[in-house]
Amino acid sequence: MLEENVQPPIVEQDQQKHVTTSGILTLTFYLALGYLGFVLCGAIAVGPWVILYLLNILLHMVCFIIATVLLRNGKNKGDKTTLYVATICYFISVIAVNDPYWHFNQFISFLIAGMVFIGTLLLPNE
Repeated sequence: MLEENVQPPIVEQDQQKHVTTSGILTLTFYLALGYLGFVLCGAIAVGPWVILYLLNILLHMVCFIIATVLLRNGKNKGDKTTLYVATICYFISVIAVNDPYWHFNQFISFLIAGMVFIGTLLLPNE
């Protein structure tokens, strides 16, 4: 048998653009998902009285959910503009909390907005 130099077939790999992302953005995304899960599972566990509370913070929750979706999209695509819009939405959700006695919602929104802003500044310019 003759052994020839057999080269493996060249397989073209799907070359996707590698998007560098900040670890802060990933941590912030999972922190935001945890907060949403905490609020919604708490609402289910407490019962009917929490419906009034959720109606009170409805605008906050809508802004927070929109900002979290924008954070995911901006993080995956590496788009700084989307991340800046997500930061603005998190700040709007702070204003929309409408609960002066329980500062947990305001603190989480400020924390996440600051983390998204810092993570966006740490992304390299493309």
